[in-house]
Amino acid sequence: MSTDDKNQRDDNRQDGPGLEVELYPDGWPIDTRALYPLALERFGEEYLHQAGRTSLRNGQRIAQSECCFCMYCGYRFDPRENPPALMRERDGSTTGLCPLCQLDMLLCSVDGYPLTDPVFIAGMAEYTFNGYCPIADGKPIKPIVWKTIEVD
Repeated sequence: MSTDDKNQRDDNRQDGPGLEVELYPDGWPIDTRALYPLALERFGEEYLHQAGRTSLRNGQRIAQSECCFCMYCGYRFDPRENPPALMRERDGSTTGLCPLCQLDMLLCSVDGYPLTDPVFIAGMAEYTFNGYCPIADGKPIKPIVWKTIEVD
């Protein structure tokens, strides 16, 4: 790896409380608009739709997964080392929130989706967000840091 490549990778890292985040693996940012037709050809619209639906009511599947991936910000993490917050749904199930951006857009490795495939990731970014997300922008986001505010 050249020095320029290492510097670029270091520019793509964000650190927060308990997080060392590599937002963009080698080869990122990816051109989601250019890869979307290939994603549709390779996976199909229904496959992308079903993958997106698995981001809801996924609390139990997160607990069984070795890897989770946020379709919005691109954060990939091991939920055993960095468990996400869980939001309780009306039916009593839980939905995981990304530890980095706090959105409910997590895909779980236990569901079998190709979480490291740039074509799949590009397809999900375009299908779900029409390309309006940090994955498509190529702009790393900073971790959300919660602060306690005391009011008299």
